[in-house]
Amino acid sequence: MCSQDDFGYIKQLFHGSVVRIDVYDISLFLNDLPVDFGNGFYTTPKLEEALAWGRRKNPYEIVLNEYDLDIDAIKKLSVKVFKTTDFEWFNFVLKCRKNNLRPKEYDLIIGPVAAYPDYELMQQYDSGDIDKKDVEQELKLSPDRFTQVVFCTEVSKAALTLLSAEHVKLKGNNNERG
Repeated sequence: MCSQDDFGYIKQLFHGSVVRIDVYDISLFLNDLPVDFGNGFYTTPKLEEALAWGRRKNPYEIVLNEYDLDIDAIKKLSVKVFKTTDFEWFNFVLKCRKNNLRPKEYDLIIGPVAAYPDYELMQQYDSGDIDKKDVEQELKLSPDRFTQVVFCTEVSKAALTLLSAEHVKLKGNNNERG
């Protein structure tokens, strides 16, 4: 169980895609590549991060799906919240990415997005080139990250309501709307 404090500002979520994604259409097992928290439906409370995710699928035009998150509904779920990029977060992401799995004990996972330097750190740690102390030191230097909210089970999807699905034309190399 979790409290309102675990979610703070998270009420509105976004998902950048090339299609409208209604809640009943959400597939929890679409990720063929290793991702931070394993298979699931990835959303973010940050509009600019959703635009960046969508840009990876189509650099010119995306569909920005906007969802409302029912805080009362998620209080009844098994939720894992990572507030910082600490060693627990690092080890969790490493296991999910290495094994391309979704931890079965959680309905919803919330936490920072891993960045390129983290992947290098994971390789070094996994190969034994650095130890936990080295990882913790590097993570202290890590910049602020966007938050991702991952829906891992069918029951977790019930906490989402699609508010809108807007076609967005992108321009330039940044995430400006056209």
